Amino acid sequence: MARKRTTDNNSLSGLLEFALGELESPIRKGNRFSYTPYPKQKEFHESPCLGRYIAGANRAGKSDAEVMEAIWWCTDTHPYLSRPESWGKGALRIRFVVVDIVKGVEDIILPKLKRWCATSDLKNGSFEDSWDNRTLTFTFRNGSTIQFLTHGMDLDKHGGVPLHAVFFDEIPPQNIFNENLMRLVDYNGFWVIAATAVGGMGWTYDYIWEPWENGEVDFIFCIQLKQSDNPYLEADGEERGKYYIAMDDAERHIREEGAFVAKSGLVFPNFKKKTHVLEAPLQLHEFRSWAWYSSVDFGWNNPTAWLWHAVAPDGRIYTFAESYGSQTTTTEWSKIIHEREAGFQKQPEVRVGDPAGNQHQMNTGTSVISEYARRGIYIGTENIPKDPMIGIEKMQQYFSVQDISGWGRNKPTWMISPNCVHLIRELMRLRWASYESDKKSYDSNKKEEVHKKDDHAFDSAKYFATMMPDLRPLVDETTDGNPIHLTFTQMMSVLNDNPDVVMHNETWDTQDLTEYEGTYL
Repeated sequence: MARKRTTDNNSLSGLLEFALGELESPIRKGNRFSYTPYPKQKEFHESPCLGRYIAGANRAGKSDAEVMEAIWWCTDTHPYLSRPESWGKGALRIRFVVVDIVKGVEDIILPKLKRWCATSDLKNGSFEDSWDNRTLTFTFRNGSTIQFLTHGMDLDKHGGVPLHAVFFDEIPPQNIFNENLMRLVDYNGFWVIAATAVGGMGWTYDYIWEPWENGEVDFIFCIQLKQSDNPYLEADGEERGKYYIAMDDAERHIREEGAFVAKSGLVFPNFKKKTHVLEAPLQLHEFRSWAWYSSVDFGWNNPTAWLWHAVAPDGRIYTFAESYGSQTTTTEWSKIIHEREAGFQKQPEVRVGDPAGNQHQMNTGTSVISEYARRGIYIGTENIPKDPMIGIEKMQQYFSVQDISGWGRNKPTWMISPNCVHLIRELMRLRWASYESDKKSYDSNKKEEVHKKDDHAFDSAKYFATMMPDLRPLVDETTDGNPIHLTFTQMMSVLNDNPDVVMHNETWDTQDLTEYEGTYL
């Protein structure tokens, strides 16, 4: 409760009452002296990392945290971190990059600055004197400045003077982010992104959040602020739920928890490392007697993805190896494959690949398929159904959890070695394609196609699953209850007898390959 000021300033008690009243005044108004970060915000403020990422839900306090961080640095009052020696002792230049002037500056950051700045922080003790609407610059009493730029400004506007720190309020375009980071090199400055990923998984997830999550970088700190973390919200969890009445689960996770979610939906939402990836690779002797297959998705600028699969007599599938890389010639790939299979001491019975590999290349006049065949690697593409959903549906079947005795109870039919890092990563993140605008998404059915990015190992696995759609045991067709593992010929017979399946009919180039039999160049 606020103390009542007294007019009897001549007495000791009156002076005490007056002083206490002045101390409580900023608490009523709110400024940096009254800011108390809750635990998750405090973790952010305490991090000394070069880059910090707040993935925040709506109303989780991410904007308050980033504005207070900027104020502390500009006023040399940071309670948790010391000023770097490389910054010297002069005024600081800090930049905020926001969505636009109206929303980002006038509606969000400026009101936060007005709330959290103390009068002693301001130029001439006046907020109006500190803010220059013409240059979009906020100046503190000590000369430190915060400059505001927007996502829509030309790239050259984001160049210019060296900076001590850059704050990105919401996710910027990637080229804007890159340009601003170049402004930090002079002072070894830091950057902060505070954003709600309303667009779903994007470039910041690929290049910042996921590498941090996987322990691949040590100079970035990421933290997720949920609405439930914010103790200052008036509405409790049950009450807040009423505000999500028109949202699907994906959007609710984004806005309530600050999560990275594929808004269009994950292709394999139930694919999890703990469920579908073995803790350790099987030893070769454990599956060398199984039927072996390999599959490939071709690429040059995009990666080529080779996978090796073993199928047990009872229908269990084990993808045990991968080779993945871009800008590698067919000759180089052929050498890699032969060397790997020499190490396995076994070659696959069947190889399958992308039917587009039969297209003739302008520079050679031959196809990728025939170039591999010249080097003793024969890849089948005929009889692959044209509809990609056939392969996806079969993969869904294999990934569904069942009572599999060979791998213990309640495991999927298809398991993957932890060595296959690219395949695992793609399957965990693969999402359906989306429309360019939210309005189009709302007015249209969801797309029945996969988002064409980071899908190369998946495509390789899909060709395997598509061409081998009946690897699962057909228990219903047995009399003794033992599952049947179909041969390749039987599998193709099942497909060819299905009138709903349309096949690719491309074949290898009909050139003389006998001189290359058993060799590779």
